[in-house]
Order: sequence, then C-alpha cells, then structure tokens
Amino acid sequence: MFFSKVFVALTAVAVAAASPVAKRAVYCSLVLTPTVAVSSSNLTAEFNYTLGRSLAIAVPSGMIHNGGSTYTDNDDGTYNVATDLSAEGASDGEVTAIITGWTAFPVRKVLEERDLSKVYKEQLELALETPTNEHHSSEVSSSSEMFFSKVFVALAAIVVVAASPVKRAAICSYILTPTTAVSGDLTTDFNFALGRALVNDLPDGSLVYAPGTTYTDNGDGTYSVESAFSSESVTDEEIAAIITGWAGETLPGFTTDWHVDTVTCA
Repeated sequence: MFFSKVFVALTAVAVAAASPVAKRAVYCSLVLTPTVAVSSSNLTAEFNYTLGRSLAIAVPSGMIHNGGSTYTDNDDGTYNVATDLSAEGASDGEVTAIITGWTAFPVRKVLEERDLSKVYKEQLELALETPTNEHHSSEVSSSSEMFFSKVFVALAAIVVVAASPVKRAAICSYILTPTTAVSGDLTTDFNFALGRALVNDLPDGSLVYAPGTTYTDNGDGTYSVESAFSSESVTDEEIAAIITGWAGETLPGFTTDWHVDTVTCA
C-alpha cells in the first residue's frame, strides 16, 4: 500500500462488505480500450487506478470511495468494466456527470501529468508483471475497499506489496484496545488506524509504504499488532520516533477507535 498525507488505502478484502463508508454509490459501465498492449491475468489494479484517480482529480475535496471493479475481456481489444464510486465531496449526480464526461477522453494522459504519477505508473507495471494469483476466467472481481485523495492513487491489487522495491522499514509492535466491540477480520481496521495516523504526522505530500499488518487476538480484549512502514520523505528512525509517540493515544480506525496501550519499534 501507499499512503498520501490525506489518504489511507485499505487492502484487506475480507471486510469490504462490512464497510460503514458511503452506502450510496454511482454504478457505471464503461467500455475501455488500452492505448498500448496489456498482458496480465488480472487488470483490476489498472482499472481501479485509472477510474479512481481520475475521479479524485475531478472532485474538489473530500474522500472518494471505490468499491472495486469487475471487468470482462471482450477479446477484441476492448474491456467491459463495471465500477461503483461515491464521493464525500460530490453528490451522486455530480459523480455521474464527471464519469460520463470521460467518454472518448484519454484518462491516463491526465494521470501522467500529475505529480508523482511516474511512481504510481512504475508500481502498477510491477504489479501487472508479477501477479501472485492466477485467474482462469476472463471476468475478475475485486471487493477491495479504497480511498483516493487529490494527489494519490492506490493500486488495489495486493500483488503490489510483493513487487514493491522498498526494502527498509520501521518495524513496530503494539498492544491495542478497541473502544467498542469488534469481530471478524480486523486487518483493514489496523491498516486504516496506523496508516492514517502516520501520514497525518508526516509532511504534506509524503508517501508511505506499508505492506500491511499482522495481529493476534490476545483473548483479553487487547490485540498484539505488528506493522512495517517506510517513506521516501523521512528515515525509518524518524518514523519509529513518530509511532512510539502514539503510546497512550487513541487512533481512529475503520470500524472503531483504537487505544495504543504500548508501542515499541525496531
């Protein structure tokens, strides 16, 4: 995952259906033609990248919710893509108008003119070249939850994590206590709480790499959590100092808030 100053990406797909964010959505069907040859068993990341960020650029403020996309290879050089999008900064009617306005417009050209687009493009290409999951059907579905900011796009395919060239990281261990009852897979909640807290403590425009979190339910109402974060903007030592400063704080999570009982970083 990558995070921007005002953005957090949620990679875990298991809790997608439980998301409390934006029940409304605009459902759109598109026929897309790539401008260059594409070859991958899963182009979901490409479509999430293109559609999500294009909408983020067009919406003046607020977060954008992307419930993921499904697509079918038409075997004639085109792809049928279905997606559902909503925005806190625009009504469904406005989102519809924006998306329908993309007809015959080279969306990627806009993306490549944005700051840091080269980084995103390279990461996307890495993801497409090194898929970890083979799909034998022409139709691929993604239930990944993502949010986009004005200056950031998340690549939903989890293969991006394995393909990332970032090697160093600040490894941190936490004891976290939820402020309300929780159940199910909490990976998304921890990714959200820790990732967003970190980007909020970093300079504007910072990118943070996070391959995700692991956790253990301690059975006493607390959770042992481990994370790995790195950034091009600051050193691992600076990240560790920021994170250890969260001890005693309560961090907003995806479905609940989390109190940081203890935290140590390597």
